[in-house]
Amino acid sequence: MTLTNETWRPVVGYDGRYSVSDLGRVRGENRYCTYDGRHGPTTRITRGKVLSQSIDSIGYRTVILSMNAVPKSFRVHRLVLEAFIGPRPDGMVCRHLNDDKADNTLANLAWVTYLENSADAIRNGNPNQHTGKTHCIHGHEFTPENTYIRTNGNRACRTCLRQFKKNYHDRKKDKSDD
Repeated sequence: MTLTNETWRPVVGYDGRYSVSDLGRVRGENRYCTYDGRHGPTTRITRGKVLSQSIDSIGYRTVILSMNAVPKSFRVHRLVLEAFIGPRPDGMVCRHLNDDKADNTLANLAWVTYLENSADAIRNGNPNQHTGKTHCIHGHEFTPENTYIRTNGNRACRTCLRQFKKNYHDRKKDKSDD
């Protein structure tokens, strides 16, 4: 199956053994391999093919790539971004713009901060395990006005934060009065 307008780039770190496309497909490339045969060394061509993808435990598509007989599993979205955009900047993660973990097309992927990724998931109504609750542990509702996103990407209650700060300042004041 050949898809039109599909662009292929080498997978970073695999010396041209594998390529990834802007449509989220990964293939092994044709390569020559030398084998020790019965009548001396024999060179054969290993035909490249599109690799099958699996889905990991949290829903991302993965492929297994091998170098020097050492297999390693990779998430496809990361291979696409590294090949077409560049290496992952420190503190950044891959964002699926439409929140579909199976859509690994280049147009659907971007490097963003963890905070941006979490805020985007909340905005799009696709919360993770930490954001599925409707109220904080003290019973305050998570509304847009009463919710902020912490630097670790988790939601927090503004009412609880205000109360915490008030209690903290009151304790500091009481200590200074002693």
